[in-house]
Amino acid sequence: MDNLAVASNTDGILTVMQLDKDIIDYKSKEFKDLPDPCRYRNQESEIQLENFDVDLPSKQIRDIDDPNRYSIQNDKLKSEQDKLEQDAEVYKENIRMVVRGLRDQYLNIISENDSKEWYHKLDEAILNVDGDLLDLLRNKTQEKIEYSKKQLKWWEEF
Repeated sequence: MDNLAVASNTDGILTVMQLDKDIIDYKSKEFKDLPDPCRYRNQESEIQLENFDVDLPSKQIRDIDDPNRYSIQNDKLKSEQDKLEQDAEVYKENIRMVVRGLRDQYLNIISENDSKEWYHKLDEAILNVDGDLLDLLRNKTQEKIEYSKKQLKWWEEF
């Protein structure tokens, strides 16, 4: 059981791997001058760490791939995702408020124009903010209708 490597990360995941004897022999040549980590003595707590006897199961352990299981990493990702969604909602609400303000200004201009005498009124073509938008929407809708008809014809053939 001397062929174990233990790795940990800041997210709390601890990984234990069993190493091949060939890898250990190869890597031990690189690190032969380093002290043995199993003989490390902690000066503060006076705890002597010795070789640990760990019984590994004989069968291979499956990864936990159940999406409903709790994990620290998924929790962090969910909280980051929730924050991003919350920031996006705040941004969208700010844009909605700006659009409402612009819409109110536009409606006020139209109502002022309607209340004026005919010789002071602005032409409706001038007040039309996005005249091409309606034509663009009609063209897109017509293209979608034609595409749907083609799809239906294709499905009828098969």
